[in-house]
Amino acid sequence: MKSGNRAIWIVALAAAVLWPSHLLSPLDGMPLNGAWEAVLLGVALPALIWLNPDGARQPIVQMAIVGLLLVKAVAFIAEPQNGLCARFSTTAPFAGVISTIDIDEPAGLLRSWDVRADWRSASPRCTAIFDRPYASRERFPIWFVNLLQALRPDGDVAIDIDGYVNVNESGTFSVDHGADLALAGTLGSVPMSAAGTVLSAAVLAGAHRLQLHGSSRGSNWQFIPRWNGRDAYGVARLTTSAANAVATAVARPLSVLNTLLVAVVLLVLAVACATSRRLAGPGIGFGLFAALVLSALAGAGRFERFAPLVLAAGILVPIRRHQQSMRIAFLLLGVPWLAFFVVRSLPQTGMVTTYSLGDDWHMYQSAAYSIFLNGQWVRGGSDLFLFQPLYRWTVGALHIVFGDASVGETYLDAASLLISALLGFALVKPVAGFRAAIAASALTLATFTIGPTWYLIGRGLSEIAALGWMSLAVMFLLRARLGRWRSAVLAGGFAVLMFLTRLNHLLLAGFLLAALLPLRAPAAIAQLAAALARVRLRTAAIYATIVLIGILLYSTRTWWYSGHFSVTYGTSFGVQQTGLRASTIASTTVWSRIAEAFAAQLSMHEPPAFDPRAALLAVGAILSILALLQLPWVNRLPAGLALLTFGTLAGSFIAHTHEYPGRMSVHVVPFAVAMSVCAAARLIRQVNPAIQKGH
Repeated sequence: MKSGNRAIWIVALAAAVLWPSHLLSPLDGMPLNGAWEAVLLGVALPALIWLNPDGARQPIVQMAIVGLLLVKAVAFIAEPQNGLCARFSTTAPFAGVISTIDIDEPAGLLRSWDVRADWRSASPRCTAIFDRPYASRERFPIWFVNLLQALRPDGDVAIDIDGYVNVNESGTFSVDHGADLALAGTLGSVPMSAAGTVLSAAVLAGAHRLQLHGSSRGSNWQFIPRWNGRDAYGVARLTTSAANAVATAVARPLSVLNTLLVAVVLLVLAVACATSRRLAGPGIGFGLFAALVLSALAGAGRFERFAPLVLAAGILVPIRRHQQSMRIAFLLLGVPWLAFFVVRSLPQTGMVTTYSLGDDWHMYQSAAYSIFLNGQWVRGGSDLFLFQPLYRWTVGALHIVFGDASVGETYLDAASLLISALLGFALVKPVAGFRAAIAASALTLATFTIGPTWYLIGRGLSEIAALGWMSLAVMFLLRARLGRWRSAVLAGGFAVLMFLTRLNHLLLAGFLLAALLPLRAPAAIAQLAAALARVRLRTAAIYATIVLIGILLYSTRTWWYSGHFSVTYGTSFGVQQTGLRASTIASTTVWSRIAEAFAAQLSMHEPPAFDPRAALLAVGAILSILALLQLPWVNRLPAGLALLTFGTLAGSFIAHTHEYPGRMSVHVVPFAVAMSVCAAARLIRQVNPAIQKGH
């Protein structure tokens, strides 16, 4: 009951902070397209809740949540949407196919990722809300340029801007619009006069309707409205519809109150974490210091790929035994890691990313538009999924939260990599101790940044997101070992999400059951047999049932659209399979492909090539295979970890892709690095028996 009550307040908190407000403020909810709200609401708030979930049940926090919901409800009822209504379009109809994805806008509409606009309407008045000045084209909410460059390169873009300028005194309203964005229109009854790239009109105090129309084929865009030479968003009030006297009077207090209530929640949660008995003072100190160091490296742009090596110093932090938990690991590693990517991605906030044509990331983006903005919620943009299905929904959900910018994908990738590092901590700690577990986590993160996979982070591919789901599945299987059936259900659900995000992980979903083995059980055959006898079959059956249901539902969807009840029909499996079958078991050509696939995984290169940056992965993978082959000494390493590592490699028997170097190695890293660290810790203890596991 206690955890259920806590969950309710956490959900209420998420709803309160994300609910898009009709009033503009630094923390006004979705879309999180400002630097403050992207960082504080998109990263800091989830981190604080995870560190101390009981903070959501504090009376001050609960009052702030209720107050914030009331403020937004009042604003929703009484206030017009603040900002200006913008409607983008191109010559109708605008339709076509992008990498198997159908795009269909019969009226030529070009929609933005803005839940405050009429984003689901067939005939919207607004496709975006202009809520700030835009100094360059990339700052406009024009994600749709990714569609234009594929279907209509250099196509025309028309823009209509509508709203009200509310001022308390006479003066001049002007708009700087850039050389390639031709605008004309009226303010109230006054035509706006043009002088170069500036439109202006002198008006009296009051509310004046602004109506502008323009078009562009170039890239030099601006939209900077000013009132008497100052930022109009700061000194005037811009609204999408007329505001009455009451709405005008309460707008400012409600906006300030919105910001204050969110700030109170964040401050109280931060204090609750700082004073929690579960979180050690030295851990907090090191985490904050490391966050400053990694932030500086990210800001400088030099040696940034080596930044996670700083986190390995966490093994020197004195942490009492009863506090050596995963939350402490998050303080030592997670806080600096997230700070690193927050600083590194700040330029992305509120800026549109243009994706290269023909790449998988462009296909995922196009599919997200088709799903969320064209309404293809089940079809997903195409009858069949040539590429990974779920990630297109993931991309769309991130755009709904963060708007037209792609900073959400960077945050998701950073979080997924962190979860995998924390999984390494959970696997190593019972076997080799707390300090070895911290080292394993830090080295996992360093392998991702120093190694060839660095370019994948925030790039918009599905591998890292699938790694996150995989890591969560294993974490809940570790809990399910104790007979917690709910954890088994959640583990199965996360495994399904892993498979749907990256279809070649289907075989891996079965190997994840190895997480049900006792973590310390060695791979030696006698001990492994004894460990298998201790596995709760009911827990394994629950997990397997959930995974099977997910596979059946996916196959049913394929049958619905194609008439084929299949997991692989219509996917890229046909061109990526190695050809291994019973009839080809002796084929040297097939085994040559398999060998190449394994070599590419172990070297993190495509085509395979020796790279010392992949050393921990290669060593851990080889040790896992040797442990399962019962090589003396090596077979004393953990059986569950060896099976998990081998499971991440097993897909290479079936299929391999040659695009995007390192992508097929991403899911191997946390397990292989954990195995390397376990082996190193065991060797060190043998050389120096005075070194104990927990120290």
